[in-house]
Amino acid sequence: AMQSLPPKSLPQKVKKRPTLAVLKKQFQRVSHEFSVAGCLHRFTRKEFLQHSEGFFCRHCNAKHECVKQLSFKHLPTVLCFHIKRFQNLGGGITKKLMDNVSFPMALDMRPFLSSTVLRERYGVSGVSPGAVGSQYELTSVVMHLGGTLQGGHYVCYVRHDDRWYLINDAYVFQVTEEDVQAAQAYLLYYSKVA
Repeated sequence: AMQSLPPKSLPQKVKKRPTLAVLKKQFQRVSHEFSVAGCLHRFTRKEFLQHSEGFFCRHCNAKHECVKQLSFKHLPTVLCFHIKRFQNLGGGITKKLMDNVSFPMALDMRPFLSSTVLRERYGVSGVSPGAVGSQYELTSVVMHLGGTLQGGHYVCYVRHDDRWYLINDAYVFQVTEEDVQAAQAYLLYYSKVA
């Protein structure tokens, strides 16, 4: 007769807490340098439209050269900037963009307001300067770890009581502002300063 043996105590895998140094190494893969301010200036710069792209006038039934420029008429309480991190190469293939995008801890949106643009272009004096409510401070940074759109892991830096924390699932580390600014941002959240 066979005897049943008592179950062996199987060694359980212990998930080690990732060190901050290991996480930092994953975050700092840089190939080119861009900035949020540069992206905003590019997004809101003047575009000169030639005849074929120009404004169509119904009175003279013709197209005319013109200037097109985007700006912000009103600003939200929270600004969210989404950094394009994936490029579609066609045929269902995507590539992760590892370029570094520098971002400020404080952001002044006044240069990008419609009131500022109109005042600079036309010298309009009746337009309010828009200084009130145009100041923002960074409150969180979301990062995507991993090389593909189909897989990866999200972690977040969050500011609380003037301290920065890295949140990675159940793990929370206190970090420095320099750690935050070295992050490869995917989403940036700025809150309006009261």
